[in-house]
Amino acid sequence: MNAVATETPSRIRPSRPDAKLRCEGLRKVYGSVVALDTTDLDMPEGEFLTLLGPSGSGKTTLLMLIAGLLAADAGKIWIDDKLASDLPSYARDIGMVFQSYALFPHMTVFDNIAFPLEMRRWSSDKIKAAVEQTLELVRLPHVADRYPRELSGGQQQRIALARCFVYRPSIILMDEPLGALDKKLRDQMQFEIKQLQAELNATVLYVTHDQDEAMAMSDRICLMNHGGVEQIGSPHDLYFRPASRFAADFLGESNLLPGRVISASEQPEVEMLGLRFAARRAAADLAEGNPITVMLRPESIEIGPGTAPNGLPAVVERVTMLGGVVRSVLRLGDGTEITSRSLTRPDALVARPGEPVSIHWQPEAPVLISRETTRGA
Repeated sequence: MNAVATETPSRIRPSRPDAKLRCEGLRKVYGSVVALDTTDLDMPEGEFLTLLGPSGSGKTTLLMLIAGLLAADAGKIWIDDKLASDLPSYARDIGMVFQSYALFPHMTVFDNIAFPLEMRRWSSDKIKAAVEQTLELVRLPHVADRYPRELSGGQQQRIALARCFVYRPSIILMDEPLGALDKKLRDQMQFEIKQLQAELNATVLYVTHDQDEAMAMSDRICLMNHGGVEQIGSPHDLYFRPASRFAADFLGESNLLPGRVISASEQPEVEMLGLRFAARRAAADLAEGNPITVMLRPESIEIGPGTAPNGLPAVVERVTMLGGVVRSVLRLGDGTEITSRSLTRPDALVARPGEPVSIHWQPEAPVLISRETTRGA
């Protein structure tokens, strides 16, 4: 862990020129429960970073500490290179969007959006121009005189976004803002939030437990586990190069199979399911002869006829069509189950339960993982 930085007399900490947010050594404990272990996090300006993880992983605690709604037991927070750890929430130049929308029911849409500007003592002319511009950005200029109860759930969420974006805060924090919406509307709002963030070059820290949402919206994902950071990187990095078994298992669907390291060279070789093959290295601490976990994503598993050359024999257990994809569960000769996913096509030959088939994968598909988790349980 990095050491906690020392506060300078000017309350300004030198850091990367593009650092919008920096957290060092943040920690929060409730009695014997560690809600957030010693945690570091940096965000450059204009980034969309998502805190993703299971319940109790620390993601909401971290967000609340940054927002100033919780006091940290240890650690420091800098916003725009200014120490913000001891500042009240209203003085941190942040905006927040909640799942509950938190709109004032007795105020019109215009007045809801204008409220944070009035609190900042903007002139009436500036307020009118800013609200109108922001309503145009969220494509709802025609609802300015309505009350929240007269809007749909999606419209209310857009107004909540508009109220947050209207005063251009330094950082925008979003705590599962789409959790109350149905899937179709949620997918639409994901696109709209990302588009709005890009148009304004806003710095957004987003909390969700929805993996697809995190993958679709994020520049980087901070995967959290046991009150700290398990892995941080782009969606591509986390999906194709997970740092641990937990990361591989949590993000997307994975076949995690036991193997043994044959060669720990730059291009490692592994033995698995009676096969010997080269694999990509996600683990840094490989040793010859040691057990290893091999990750195969379901979409990399191809199913062929039972007599296909270079295939591994299997029997189809069950097949499920999930709209755009077909999910097949197969059982190998030793009892191991493997899942395959392929695109749904009307002319595709789909194996039936009980049918013998063979499976194979591309050489670059297997990824080696040597750790259960990067953090202690």
